[in-house]
Amino acid sequence: MPYPYGIVSDTHYHNWSAFASRDGEGINTRLRIQLSETRKAAKAVKAAGGDTLYHAGDMFHVRGSIPPSVLNPVIETYRYIIEELGIRVIAIPGNHDLESNDSNFVMNASSALHDVGVEINAEPSLRVRKDGSKVIMIPWFNDIGDLKAEMEKWADPEADCIIHAPVDGVIPGIPDHGLTPDYLGGLDYKRVFAGHYHDHKGFGNGVYSIGALTQQTWGDVGTKAGFLIVHEDKIEHHQSDAPKFVDIDATTTKAELNSVVTDNYIRIKVKITKESQIEEMREQLMSMGAKGVVINSIRDNTATARTGATVQAGASIQQSVNEFIGLKAYARPEDVKKGCADVLSEVA
Repeated sequence: MPYPYGIVSDTHYHNWSAFASRDGEGINTRLRIQLSETRKAAKAVKAAGGDTLYHAGDMFHVRGSIPPSVLNPVIETYRYIIEELGIRVIAIPGNHDLESNDSNFVMNASSALHDVGVEINAEPSLRVRKDGSKVIMIPWFNDIGDLKAEMEKWADPEADCIIHAPVDGVIPGIPDHGLTPDYLGGLDYKRVFAGHYHDHKGFGNGVYSIGALTQQTWGDVGTKAGFLIVHEDKIEHHQSDAPKFVDIDATTTKAELNSVVTDNYIRIKVKITKESQIEEMREQLMSMGAKGVVINSIRDNTATARTGATVQAGASIQQSVNEFIGLKAYARPEDVKKGCADVLSEVA
């Protein structure tokens, strides 16, 4: 039986500002968590009897710029995975890795890991593992039509296929691009695994959205983050241990609060009658184990006799931004929305 293998995607290594600081070694604390999760994925591959970890794109977060304080810890992590654990790492670039619109080696940020042994697939390619099993890897294509042409050209019923592309139906509310689960499932592949969208989802026809390794911004609220272990006859999703981004409101019960607040980043939208309530709520949530708290407050001038806070069900800044983007004729509105969500999370 072929060895199992692992897949990670959308790691988005970055010097995060929201809820982050520098540890004793000068490494961003949230980057440290991401690298720890990467090591966990590689160790899970080895424990399962596998020897290969595939990366399905968006290794880095900021297009066209990798500061040394991000690059060096990432290099050391993959050096450990390859040299100490003995795990082969094979990667394709995602759109966040590219300085150009389409993939090539020179303008691909993940190519910086080539010298430590990460095998970079800047062009579509076939990878054959030592047990004879085959994986087709197809990097980011800016044009869905070009991607489809490549997928059809490389189709092989004995091969799994790993891509970085927007699959329709993964994230509610994002416009379709014509890359449907039915289309992907109808191609002559054994299975198709897609990076790009940050939620893990299986469509029941051999097509899977891998999901991000960790949740990274408020745009990831409610998504399933983690990595995959792929066996001959089953797919295992291993949930991330990294903090999640969680929204709470007036409908959140005390029992739910106790289960979601600890070790997570919490955002609450509330009406207040006095400014002191903001710090009271923050202190309460932090005392319950929250890793960070964002409070979006609105002054409630009609509740002067009330001392408690209630949720304001108004539109958030992100919703307003999304509505504005929806009125514009952007070629890739979902990428614009995602970029805006990243910016908002950084200033929260």
